[in-house]
Amino acid sequence: MSCFETITDMKLAYADGCENPAGISRKIYWIPESYLASIAAPAAGGTTAASLVTISDPHVLKAGKAPIEMILLYEKSGANSTLEGEKKSKIAKGTIEAFIPFIGAQNVGTAKIVKNQNGILLFKGAEGGPGFWQAGNEDIMVDVENIDMNFGTGPTGEKGIKVTFGWYGASPFYRYDSELPVPAP
Repeated sequence: MSCFETITDMKLAYADGCENPAGISRKIYWIPESYLASIAAPAAGGTTAASLVTISDPHVLKAGKAPIEMILLYEKSGANSTLEGEKKSKIAKGTIEAFIPFIGAQNVGTAKIVKNQNGILLFKGAEGGPGFWQAGNEDIMVDVENIDMNFGTGPTGEKGIKVTFGWYGASPFYRYDSELPVPAP
């Protein structure tokens, strides 16, 4: 059981008058577990609320492996988290939907490869800035829950691929304050 007696700065607030755009950025990065040599985690013994979910060290990729970039349609993509479970034993259930408005051989082939993988996702919020938000961790990876491909109906039908990622975890998201991992030499 985790108790947080040493955390004294807990607060849920917003900065009045500041920009707070919704959504996720156009690029997300899928890193399959098989690509990762090591997965960084929040430092042990954190004393602030932010330290419980902030990852400062970089993830290390295996030689020749790189994150899989997905360029998505902002208006049809997003990330969210809810709580599931009993009254005092809840766990976060997260979902990211990534809609790519194009069906082509490379996209279909990539979907075929990632459909049975688990790993972590790195993404930026619509506000941009340094660092990433991370879904999944070494203990509980993100799964590809579904891939919908739609060629559209009629002349105005929406054509594209929607990848739905899902996971459970003690934290809905982590703050990854390092650079995008690069392939090891």
